[in-house]
Amino acid sequence: MDDNTTPSKPSKIRIVFIEDYQLVRVGIASYLDGTDGIEIVAQSDTAEQGMRYIEQYHPDVVLMDLWASGNERYRGDPDYQGKIP
Repeated sequence: MDDNTTPSKPSKIRIVFIEDYQLVRVGIASYLDGTDGIEIVAQSDTAEQGMRYIEQYHPDVVLMDLWASGNERYRGDPDYQGKIP
C-alpha cells in the first residue's frame, strides 16, 4: 500500500425535504443540514414543487410529509413511487 494515499472523504447523503409547515420544515432542515454527512439540496412546501426538485437533484433520500399540501396526487401512486428514493 502506498503511504502517500489519503482516505477519500465519503460523499454526503443528499436530501430533498417536503413539508408544508414552515416552522417544522425550517427547524428540521436546519438540524439535518448541520449534521456531518448530510446535505439538504432542496426544500419545498408543496408536493408538486418537491417532485420537480426530485427530478432536478436526484437525491439519495426524500423526506416527505405524506399529508403535505397537494400530496394526495402522489401518495400511493405507483407511477411516482418509482421516482422517489
